[in-house]
Amino acid sequence: MDNLFSKLEIDLKFFDRQLEESNFVWQNSLKGYQSIYLEVLEQRRNLLNKMNRRAEFDEELIRKYLLLTDVEEFKVREIGLQESDAE
Repeated sequence: MDNLFSKLEIDLKFFDRQLEESNFVWQNSLKGYQSIYLEVLEQRRNLLNKMNRRAEFDEELIRKYLLLTDVEEFKVREIGLQESDAE
């Protein structure tokens, strides 16, 4: 029984370490994705602002897409804050 118990303890420590490592990788991947997505949103915002300066584009439509961009950015940043609070 002692041998079995020792083996189970070793296995438990091993799997616990594996779980911690996979959590770390997942959190870093999520942060990387969020960072890239925020950059994409910033580029979209810049493009929309450039388009808004030209008379050939519908200003109301541009404003709509700027608002959607702001909402997307808010959601991504909110998730990032929640992840930071959880740590």
